[in-house]
Amino acid sequence: MPTVLMTFAHNSFFMELSFKNLSGICLFFGSLLATLTMLIHPVGGSLGDIAHMKSAFNFSHGMAIFCLPFIAFGFWGLSDVLYDLVITYYL
Repeated sequence: MPTVLMTFAHNSFFMELSFKNLSGICLFFGSLLATLTMLIHPVGGSLGDIAHMKSAFNFSHGMAIFCLPFIAFGFWGLSDVLYDLVITYYL
């Protein structure tokens, strides 16, 4: 019976570690996509210029929406790590 509990604790530890690693990777990837979005985003102009660059606007805003779940999952992992630090060291 103790081996079952140790195996569960062992798997739980690695699952927690993989969640933290994956959320860190997602935060990095989402931030990279957000930065690329700002780089390719067209800048102002007249209404004719804006109408001409419609596909660039659509692509850049689509990429911005695509990166939001990655950033959200990454911040979820970051908040989990910060919560663990606060609980461990300050309470």
